[in-house]
Amino acid sequence: MLDGVLLAVVVSMLTLIHGTNHPPIEVLGRRPGSGHWRSLERHPDGETVPGLLVLRPVAAIYFGNGPRVRKRLLDLVDAADRPPRVLLLDLDAVPDIDVTALDVVASLDAELRRRGITLWLTNLNARPLDMLRRLPDAGAWEPRLFREPDDAAAAFSARPPRGAR
Repeated sequence: MLDGVLLAVVVSMLTLIHGTNHPPIEVLGRRPGSGHWRSLERHPDGETVPGLLVLRPVAAIYFGNGPRVRKRLLDLVDAADRPPRVLLLDLDAVPDIDVTALDVVASLDAELRRRGITLWLTNLNARPLDMLRRLPDAGAWEPRLFREPDDAAAAFSARPPRGAR
């Protein structure tokens, strides 16, 4: 019986470690007639904004999972029906990030810019927002920070289309 309990503990620990290192990332859409954004996988009736891809990682981002999260975000950008002009990262479900994760965000931003895509952030919790505002280039982030996804969607819709003057 003790062997069974020990095995259950080991399996639980391995499951926890795997889940922490492979956090889900949701593609979001707006609930019709509202400002509420939710997972398109669970709510396929969600409305999307052409050119704006909204993604939400669902876990803390830290040194152990940061590179994997970055790769998964880029994979989802690549899998989009049409290449987005803006990737909006909804960080509502990210309670914390560490300094290494900020490097991952900066690296993601650089890769997206290389592809002609702008990275915007929304719903930052207090600690990640404070850390971001302490970066040397914090001023460059301010116009790309939004309180809610709907605020970002409104700002995106007000932008001229790519190539317009």
